[in-house]
Amino acid sequence: MIPPGSLIRTQQWKLYVGFAGLGISGLAMFFDASVAALFSVSRYMPTLVGTFVGLLSFAWLSLVIRCSNCGLRFFWHAVSSKTAGGWLAWLVAAEKCPRCGQ
Repeated sequence: MIPPGSLIRTQQWKLYVGFAGLGISGLAMFFDASVAALFSVSRYMPTLVGTFVGLLSFAWLSLVIRCSNCGLRFFWHAVSSKTAGGWLAWLVAAEKCPRCGQ
């Protein structure tokens, strides 16, 4: 759940869409044989599609969740400058933009 004062409160739907894409990507790659049999495609196709969806989802998150004032990309800032265990907590809890302070 995203706290009321969070920077990304109004953009939370973008976070959910991106994480759904990452989840679908992971499922397609983890269950590649089952997905391939279900859709009657090569066993490698779910892995390729899953990789593409995962990269697209990560790019989506990196580009669209941003500060309305200065344009800082919050998701990219979080994953590139915070610790591996702390980026998500920072992303949902931050109340001010680290660049412009808004």
